[in-house]
Amino acid sequence: MSRSSVGKFALFVLMTIVLMATATTTWAQSTQGRVDVTVLDQKNAYVPGAKIVLTDTATNIERIADAENGGTYSFVNLPLGKYKLTISKDGFETASYDVVVEVTKTTSVSAMLKVGQVTQVVDVGAATPVLDTTSNNIGSVINPKDVEDLPLFGRNLIALSTLTPGYTGTWNGLPSIAQGNNVDGVMGSPSRMKFGGNSAPSVQVRLENIEEMTIQTDSLDLNQGFGQSSMQVNYTTRRGGNDFHGRLYEDFRNSYLYANSWRNDANQLTRPHQEWNEFGFSMGGHVIKDKLFFFGSFSTAQIPGGASQSPSVLTSAAQAGNFTYTVPSGTCAAGSTTCTVNLFAVAAASGLPSSVNAVIGAQLAAINGVTVGSNVTPTTDPIINSLNFIANAPTIQYFPTFRVDWDVTKKVRASLAYNETINILAVANAPYFPGAAFASTAAGNRNKAYPASLGIEWTISPTLINQFNAGFLYNENFFGYNSPHAYIQNPQTVNWPLVTSPQQYYLPVTSYYPVWNASDTLNWQHRSHALSFGFSFYHEQDHYWNPPEGITNISLGLVNGDPALTPFTGTTNLPGSNTSQQTEAQNLYALLTGRISSTFVRNTYQPSTNTYSTAVTEHPLDEIAQAWGLFAQDSWRIRPNLTFNYGLRWDFTAATKDISFGGLYHNADLSSILGPTPIGNLFHPGVLSGNLNPSINTRPQPYNS
Repeated sequence: MSRSSVGKFALFVLMTIVLMATATTTWAQSTQGRVDVTVLDQKNAYVPGAKIVLTDTATNIERIADAENGGTYSFVNLPLGKYKLTISKDGFETASYDVVVEVTKTTSVSAMLKVGQVTQVVDVGAATPVLDTTSNNIGSVINPKDVEDLPLFGRNLIALSTLTPGYTGTWNGLPSIAQGNNVDGVMGSPSRMKFGGNSAPSVQVRLENIEEMTIQTDSLDLNQGFGQSSMQVNYTTRRGGNDFHGRLYEDFRNSYLYANSWRNDANQLTRPHQEWNEFGFSMGGHVIKDKLFFFGSFSTAQIPGGASQSPSVLTSAAQAGNFTYTVPSGTCAAGSTTCTVNLFAVAAASGLPSSVNAVIGAQLAAINGVTVGSNVTPTTDPIINSLNFIANAPTIQYFPTFRVDWDVTKKVRASLAYNETINILAVANAPYFPGAAFASTAAGNRNKAYPASLGIEWTISPTLINQFNAGFLYNENFFGYNSPHAYIQNPQTVNWPLVTSPQQYYLPVTSYYPVWNASDTLNWQHRSHALSFGFSFYHEQDHYWNPPEGITNISLGLVNGDPALTPFTGTTNLPGSNTSQQTEAQNLYALLTGRISSTFVRNTYQPSTNTYSTAVTEHPLDEIAQAWGLFAQDSWRIRPNLTFNYGLRWDFTAATKDISFGGLYHNADLSSILGPTPIGNLFHPGVLSGNLNPSINTRPQPYNS
């Protein structure tokens, strides 16, 4: 391709972009660095044909190129780190630069060669510019080495992303759904539930594992973002080198360093046992010097911990049917302001049940069994006490990581990285009451996530380089993983008025959203043009298990028509009472005698039989979301101080597809949403020629791709 034809191509792409300015462009994926080199002589003219060598100081791996006729060259797909850049040409002194490569960043080096002998070497030193002069990317770089000696709680780097300029709850005012993140070029979180923000990956990005994080807040390259985001947080795993490096660490803190909470002090509770013990190790080095490198680490957090619980319970007098309430002076006997009425006596006089229901009595006895000897404090209500206890709530976390970099040949390089987080909270939901009798009402959470990435770089020629990335994101969340499933043996929950009910469950909920993704970028350098072509693709399958259905929900209370309402309404049997106190008396009587105000059960639909199951069953969802995109872009260095970046990207996003129920999505099409208003005539009052019979229909996907 001649220089004029390349210029025509550049002009054509620019005109296409202008014509398609109303289209929304999104991005694919590249998280490595780049070095743009411009070779000039002392008269500020280009020096074509210079030999350029970029050496990774950690691995001694060299990248060798010749400056194009335009005197420029771009090293792409570079692992982050420190490099030595050497430029030589017959008749000129050799120039040497120290270059730092950062994630997703372009380092611009303008090298000036002086006339002299090639054996004369001029070490210029640091060459990273204050201002990047060849790319439009806007963002910040955070090097964990700058903060690793600070007391960073939890060693998780995610919180540092909010310290970048432009953050005000989101970045530059972007909606949360426009956020994205990746770990080693792999999508770090699924697309489902993005409305809550998507800047944090599913896996913990740890201080000991991550080499660098970059927050791109605007003007991303066209090969970044997988078509999902307009800003992105990138994380890159540490890598090994020719030298061996390792570390051991431990972060420790305990309850003696914590103050007690105001609530615990008020309830005369000691502070919960707190112990944060986080320790681990890492090692990096070479298996074959200058060729095969590794990094690995393992860390864990062991946190015993405790959770304060304060369920409300009936006083012993209230359990005997004695309802105590306060009134104005002189209303009760002997002018007392406190009245006590035995509800069972009132009920007996009206021919109503006058004793505690057998089922309720057994449950009250179980609560009384754990109340004796426990911390019980009165409340402002004379018939209700607070039972205060601390439940043992340990947390265990594991963080294994490894990375391998292999210089297969001088033209082929490969890398494999894996980061995992396992988080186990055995008592994430504390039991409703203390003691072995209620231990089965507790439930824990378990989370496991890991992104695994593979990168292959093929240097076809010094001016033609291909970079392929593929990865898999595993992310499982199991809420209530250790539930004893008591709701299957006794599929009922009972809501008590006034106080905490012992007959309720923490129901399990599970989500698993695996993501497969791939991208490929072909970089071609032609004279002063650095062109890139490529694609990206992701496929996500969203498995979601809703809480089990088929459990009868029972509420205790008195409703209109219940004969027990009359004796406890008005001041005849409750002298001096107000309506709130009468309602409380009604609720106490209903609780003690087990009177039901309502029941509700929701059963799960079974597509295979077109019926609703009466058994306790889960309600699974299984959906597929996927997208792919193509892009082409160019970085045209017109002059040493002027670079023109332009390109075009096209993305295809498929509608989420339901595969669990054979296409039973329910939704309305656009005409049904607008109803009588015709499509395209939103602002014509009185024009009612639209859909006069809007409906909600079933279909395999909710909208067109």
